[in-house]
Amino acid sequence: MDQTPCKIKPWIRQLAITAALALAAGSMPVFIHRSAFDQAFMNWRKNPTNANVATVERERRKNEEAARHAQMEIGFTAFVLLNGAWILASAGNAFGRRRPSGLR
Repeated sequence: MDQTPCKIKPWIRQLAITAALALAAGSMPVFIHRSAFDQAFMNWRKNPTNANVATVERERRKNEEAARHAQMEIGFTAFVLLNGAWILASAGNAFGRRRPSGLR
């Protein structure tokens, strides 16, 4: 059985991490509750005019923008944490410390 560790090129590792986190952050459901949307919806429900329809659409777009912003924040935070953990694990190996058993 070969005990040599698998060396991954840094740019391949970085690309894999970025792709995995983009996929994870993009598929993560984000729940946004804004009272402005609720108010616009209730106004539309009571009086379905074109002006109220436009207001509901505008508030819906604001909700979608807030959800995308939250997903980007989640992805960036995960990216920083995962790369930081990888760098710390790699730094430990560079100074001759034992490699954790899960990273063989």
